[in-house]
Amino acid sequence: MLKNLIEEGGSMKGKSAIILDGSQKSALATARSLSARGIKVIAGAEHLTAMTLHSRCVSKSFTYPSPIKKPKLSVSARIIKKLNATFSLFIIKFPML
Repeated sequence: MLKNLIEEGGSMKGKSAIILDGSQKSALATARSLSARGIKVIAGAEHLTAMTLHSRCVSKSFTYPSPIKKPKLSVSARIIKKLNATFSLFIIKFPML
């Protein structure tokens, strides 16, 4: 969706995005890229020390329980709706099993 809008010259200004897994370098890179395009970035992570949560490119941040340790309390569509984001980006890390 984002790639198509950029390639077609569509405007993303005034939009917002939620990025999860803010401890990942890819989440920080995504936040920077979206912010540079005028998109409001909201970032979430399992730990308050996650680098993306402290980026100047992020307008709001939040922490959430580990989906592996507490699957019933993990981030849900209700949280995304509550934060009022226009669209969401999920950066997923896969734990080594």
